[in-house]
Amino acid sequence: MYVLANDAPETDGISFAQVWPGMDRFSARLVRILELVPATTPVLISGDWGSGKTSLLRALERRVQSMRSVVWFEAWRYDGQGSLLPALMRTVWDAAPADWRLGQDPSVLQRLMDAAFTVGMRVGPEVAKMAGVPMLGALLGPPRPGTAPAGPGKPTLEPAPDPVRSLWESFSKLVREAWQDQAPPLILLDDLDRCDPHGMVAVLENIRTLVAGDPDLHARFVVAIDRHIVCQAIGMKFSGISGYDGNRYLEKVFPLSFNLPAPNPGEVSRMVDHVWGKAMNRDDRDGLTQSLRDPVFANPRLIKRVVNKYRLVLQLEAEVEEEPDPNRPVALRNRYLARWLAASERWPRLRVLLVRQPDDFWEQLQKALQDGRATDPEVENLLREQGARSWILRELLKENPRANILPYRDAEARLTAVGL
Repeated sequence: MYVLANDAPETDGISFAQVWPGMDRFSARLVRILELVPATTPVLISGDWGSGKTSLLRALERRVQSMRSVVWFEAWRYDGQGSLLPALMRTVWDAAPADWRLGQDPSVLQRLMDAAFTVGMRVGPEVAKMAGVPMLGALLGPPRPGTAPAGPGKPTLEPAPDPVRSLWESFSKLVREAWQDQAPPLILLDDLDRCDPHGMVAVLENIRTLVAGDPDLHARFVVAIDRHIVCQAIGMKFSGISGYDGNRYLEKVFPLSFNLPAPNPGEVSRMVDHVWGKAMNRDDRDGLTQSLRDPVFANPRLIKRVVNKYRLVLQLEAEVEEEPDPNRPVALRNRYLARWLAASERWPRLRVLLVRQPDDFWEQLQKALQDGRATDPEVENLLREQGARSWILRELLKENPRANILPYRDAEARLTAVGL
């Protein structure tokens, strides 16, 4: 029977506290800080892919749900539907107490959604251009002077209603009245960094717009994103400005930001045991733990995937009766299997290179890096990934690349043999 751990974020508060106490303490401190920050200060939680952003938001929810309402907005669910702002506003409306919503005139929701669509539509032309639909971009763009239809009598000098002000007022009224005599709702935004780059940046601008409109806003925003990904999206938006720093943009939107803490070596060991789910032998535990405690691999999602694949390889290989090779100790081979799983899951480009390139390629790469010479674009893209250069230099290119690569080729062959 094949046993695999669930790849979903951690929802069991007791297990979370036991397995990752550092993150549990961080969530407790964050709750205390959120009680002190003003409404005009949305909070940014930054973390790499799989670093536990959703698990942290779930921990926040567990800690505050007895004190205030929590509104979840999983942005990825609404990606591809145009502006995300109307979906965010509708999510907050649906989370409001039912007795309050049922007592409202339908025009209250209509005004909120009209303003959200109008303000959110500002991203429309950029999305249309990106999709290669220039006509749609023109239709969604602002009206040009002189295109308004002529009406009877003299033209009015009264300006059109300001949709931004309408959005401020409608949203402020919603959260103030719906949660009257209650603590401000905590609005948690997750998976925003998986969305279309233009829509992603637009939502950040929209949040800043909402909190800037009312210094006493009866709501708090917490946004969990991969800062590196969002900075790239911001760079796309301001590509016409040379050297524009997306971090400065984020600092303007989020006066207060935090980085997720990485698991320490002891927590990595507990995570390995937790994912394995039952007693494991010492060699397997040591091999996995030593491979994954490297800071670049100490990532909850990566740990789950590596442990799952490692265990599956052993289970599939056990179905094939083979005589053990005395010249290739099982424990040592499995240690390299764990290392290779960690590296290839962290940097998929590395696995492609190992499969495609012969042994002399790695010798040439060693010389090129020692001499400071440029390599091909595929290698350059890999070396720019976080932690990849130092790991490759340490594990593959140190002293004798041909000898270094052999145990990793063996690990790759084992993966290929079982279809992984």
